[in-house]
Amino acid sequence: MIKTGIDLLEIERMRKSAKNPRFVSRFFAESEIEYFNTLPDPAPSMAANFSAKEALGKALGIGIFKIIPAGAAVLRNKAGEPYFEFSGKTLACTKKSGFKFSVSLTHTKTTAGAIVIAYK
Repeated sequence: MIKTGIDLLEIERMRKSAKNPRFVSRFFAESEIEYFNTLPDPAPSMAANFSAKEALGKALGIGIFKIIPAGAAVLRNKAGEPYFEFSGKTLACTKKSGFKFSVSLTHTKTTAGAIVIAYK
């Protein structure tokens, strides 16, 4: 079985939201925040990661608020390929689903997006 989720987000909207520390800590894992802090302009990556969390919720058929967004860290390997690292309630939810996940991120000057493929 294969399920998909996709999401798009305006980068400027993320830039504004990211000014609120409570928003950042609610939606991003510490490992993501550390990565964002290495970037000259973190807003495009933040928007892409947020889109990946939304797409994950869609692929699971439960939405973003049934998982804990900070429990679905979107990280990059040495080659730059994104992947999920789950923790807490989100880890339990994804394990219960029985799916494995693949994520792809993209952004332009104004918009970021992600697609998640859930497969068994």
